[in-house]
Amino acid sequence: MKQTLKDRDGQNLSTKQIYSEIDELPLYNFKKVIDTKDLTFLKKTDESKATDEELTKAWNRISEQVAEVTGVGDVQQKFIMLQTDIETLTIDYLVTRDRNLITLIKTKQRELEKLIERQDVNKGSFDEQIAAVELAFRFQIDEHKTTVKRFFNYINILTKQDKNGRR
Repeated sequence: MKQTLKDRDGQNLSTKQIYSEIDELPLYNFKKVIDTKDLTFLKKTDESKATDEELTKAWNRISEQVAEVTGVGDVQQKFIMLQTDIETLTIDYLVTRDRNLITLIKTKQRELEKLIERQDVNKGSFDEQIAAVELAFRFQIDEHKTTVKRFFNYINILTKQDKNGRR
């Protein structure tokens, strides 16, 4: 069931012209947010009036949806949530300049570093995953038109084929 995200004033975030669902977010924009940590890539247009808080809410929702679609385990979910927490706290700090947030950010960063040290998080870069999908399905992915949900569905199909020994 889709949950409609609302801003502080109760206005639907989709009317703010930002992506908040993986079935509409282009893969290109998702990659840009991952690579640059710049949430403005969630804006559908340059004219979007979305605030940092609204963009953070939208990104959190997208992260949750990716976790649902990919079926990531507890470790990966913890990894995603720590990254999201760090990004949210960083934005909060930039807005409020509350120095107490720096301690929280550093704590979350240490947790994330420990998690990475304990786990083999190296699953290949996004570009490698895209190349693998293109090779397996023998077509080129248009990152501007392919949604995040469709891309992760391709990955899920490949994962199932690998588990069943088929290609």
